[in-house]
Amino acid sequence: MMKTKCIPLVAAISALCLMWGCSQSNSQAGHDVSQESPGTVQTENRNAVELVSNITTTQYFTDDKVSNDDIETILMAGINTPSAMNGQPWHFSVITDAALLQQISEDMSSGMRVGRGTPPDGADMPDGKLPEYGELPAYGELPEYGELPDGFDADGDRDSSPPPDTTAGGNHAATGSVLKAGIADAPLVIVVSCSDGSELDAGLACQTMSVAAQLLGYGTKIISSPTLAVNGENQAAYREHLGIPENQAAAAFLLIGMEDTSMDESADAYTSATPRNPLDEMVTYVEGQ
Repeated sequence: MMKTKCIPLVAAISALCLMWGCSQSNSQAGHDVSQESPGTVQTENRNAVELVSNITTTQYFTDDKVSNDDIETILMAGINTPSAMNGQPWHFSVITDAALLQQISEDMSSGMRVGRGTPPDGADMPDGKLPEYGELPAYGELPEYGELPDGFDADGDRDSSPPPDTTAGGNHAATGSVLKAGIADAPLVIVVSCSDGSELDAGLACQTMSVAAQLLGYGTKIISSPTLAVNGENQAAYREHLGIPENQAAAAFLLIGMEDTSMDESADAYTSATPRNPLDEMVTYVEGQ
């Protein structure tokens, strides 16, 4: 949660700049980076590592807009992400249009066919074709809340709970009895698209932008369930609207905004958070003789 971060963001951002090549630009300007105190650099880097290690998914956003300068900083972090053979096989679509985000959210709930990827658990893939899960209303209309394929809720988490109550103006997706942020709940969403087989590169770029946004003081959430809509039956319309290249498809969606700190730590999305597995259960060390 953002409110638990007590490490100064200035130090963390400085460390991030070092990691992204500030040292290179300083060298080009004739500055001797070796004059930096090793202790200072190590402290800044450790502060950044500690902050990054404690990043959590934001489930409650305010309506405060992300500044254009910060958006550009976040995008540059993504642009500078390493990729296989420096292929940079990605495209970023920046959405601040609340109506479009709402449209995607509604399309996810309309029973449209699955887009990119495998069918959900229990669904067969007949004759190599995507199974039909229902008809999709014409683009631009807001359909009644329908059912997603079995095993999915509107946020992409596997669950069999009823559809969320959006009468109060919120679009938070229901996961069991817990309300969590969906695509229409953040003021800024960056759609990360990539060519087939480059999902790892796209994921790295998405994570790098998420870390940059967190270091700038924003909350973030990465989801992939909106690919059901964006890569589905209306893919051509979404592709044109979002500027996605013809040889690419949406792979991930990065939600960015200020965390709503009016939600205290007893809120369901916080208390229901799954704890991290311990290191010794998740890591295997292979040492030489």
